[in-house]
Amino acid sequence: MAEHPFSGTDPGKAKKVIPATDGTGFSEGTGNPCILQHPDGSTKILFTGWTTFDGSGRDLFVADIDPTLNTGDIADSATKIVNASDLGGQIDGAYGFYDPVSEEWILGYGYGVGSAVGVMTLSKDLSTLKSTTEFNTADVRDSGAVAFANNAGDLLLSYVTENDNLNIKKVQNDHTNRPISGTLSEINAPIQGAPYRYPDVHQIMRGVGGLTILFEDYSADKTHWTLHPAFTGNVDVLERSVVALQSTKPLLQSSMMSRGDDYGHPYHTTALGRPLLFFAHFKDLGSGSFEHEIWAMEPEYNVLTPEDWLPLRGRVLISGASGPSDPWMTHDASKCVIMLNTTNTGEFNIREAPSAGMLNSGVSTERTETISSTGRHKFVVDDPMYAMEVEADFATDGIDVMLR
Repeated sequence: MAEHPFSGTDPGKAKKVIPATDGTGFSEGTGNPCILQHPDGSTKILFTGWTTFDGSGRDLFVADIDPTLNTGDIADSATKIVNASDLGGQIDGAYGFYDPVSEEWILGYGYGVGSAVGVMTLSKDLSTLKSTTEFNTADVRDSGAVAFANNAGDLLLSYVTENDNLNIKKVQNDHTNRPISGTLSEINAPIQGAPYRYPDVHQIMRGVGGLTILFEDYSADKTHWTLHPAFTGNVDVLERSVVALQSTKPLLQSSMMSRGDDYGHPYHTTALGRPLLFFAHFKDLGSGSFEHEIWAMEPEYNVLTPEDWLPLRGRVLISGASGPSDPWMTHDASKCVIMLNTTNTGEFNIREAPSAGMLNSGVSTERTETISSTGRHKFVVDDPMYAMEVEADFATDGIDVMLR
């Protein structure tokens, strides 16, 4: 990887890309970066411009961007394309893609905590808001929403709910009728993450063998916002709830965290000729002043390869006597550690299979453990197969899974 002034994982080597700029529509801050590869060959950056320091007023902007990441050029070319007042007064991030069939941009977006998520379409030249479709989701967090497509061409929409789950839903989209119609329908139930985190703004990418999800979340001591990757199976294959296992390594390794800096709004891209991680750097400056601006850096590790991010961990939920748990993928780990904490006794089954499809079909290797005492129990599976699930005939407080 070529060396650049802002290479590496230390935010001290990062570059400020879109600062808050007086005299613009983003005088109080910027956030929610999303790189758009335009069909004319150019590259754009979509972002929210903040008119209030706390982010309650956010309009949607687009600007030209090139590999130099020249801050002045980006700010000078920034154009407001959607007013927050047109979408309920707040835009909690908009993320999506270009649809060559309908020749328009399809973006998911959110309104705010406890309100709704939606899908908007923009003209090919990004100058006109063509349509919006709202879906009421009272438990939504202010994560915004991500629109993306699976291999079958289905339009999918992801957002985070107050119970810390990432929901991925299928939206009706026939490429011709606008606004996009229909209701949200589950293709798989919530993707469950580690319970000690508080996931929020995120990006979803197709990685090696499944999905890579970049989250902003609280640090383990709940004092700072940090960035972590999580990995799960492919939604083209799994038509049931799945477990996302999150890396214990943060995307940003920094001693700056002790100085009160926070990081969120992750967005990874290779559209500018090299891997780049865009993110929001924010900090409470006191006296009602709040800094929130878009930065970028080259990540040290490939965010699309789970094995670079071991150990991975997450929580599996089972209620007992109601079928197996949600499955998780082992991502070439050499060991899978399963920690069970229960006040009940009974049989506990661990299943693994070479593929998610085989696991779904019941073609698996099964190991049965008899739980004869309450409390914590630990099981280790060496060289686990690709897909795993567990099942018990009793209720538990949750099962912690770690890959290493």
